[in-house]
Amino acid sequence: MSRMHAMIPLALLEALQGADVLPDGNDADGPFAELAATRFGGSATVAAQIQRYADLAGRDADVDAEEVIGLLRLVARRPDADLVLADAGRRAGRRAARCASRTARLLMSVSPSGWRRRIARRVVRHLGDRLLDLHLEWPDTIRWRDRAGIGRGDLAGVTCRMVGAAAAELVRAFVPFEGALFHVRCGRDGDEQRCAWSTERPPASTGVEP
Repeated sequence: MSRMHAMIPLALLEALQGADVLPDGNDADGPFAELAATRFGGSATVAAQIQRYADLAGRDADVDAEEVIGLLRLVARRPDADLVLADAGRRAGRRAARCASRTARLLMSVSPSGWRRRIARRVVRHLGDRLLDLHLEWPDTIRWRDRAGIGRGDLAGVTCRMVGAAAAELVRAFVPFEGALFHVRCGRDGDEQRCAWSTERPPASTGVEP
């Protein structure tokens, strides 16, 4: 049974909740009550699931990948899907970055710049592999292997939006990097997802590879 770290569904639901909150200063029992009822992210069900996933993520636990697939399909049907997926990715990337050990953070803070960069890259590679299923190939390529299979079928091309945002956020947390990650490959090879991002802009004539 394929599994994923609980921070992934947690980030998805937090992004949904953030997209569906009521306008500031408006009570759910007031004139916006009907609007609130149509916004799934603001429901008690989502709040309860967020708490469940937060507890699991705090214990460094995994969930069944089918749970994540169900959430992704829910998000993919929304008109604001791209915004929600990007927000979820950033949230997941930040959570992954916070999982760096105290020892690693201490070493990065006291080491000379050359060693600090090496340690930072090892930390990013380790966290990316363990938590986000990313394979980092320095200096400029990040690949997503999707061993849990969440990008299959109708979700092909959807999940990579979230993963790309997570990768960029994780890298920025440790490695000097101010630009964008360019999606240079998107597709599957048999049962394996073959998405890749680069810190280098691809030639304009090629675009994203299938």
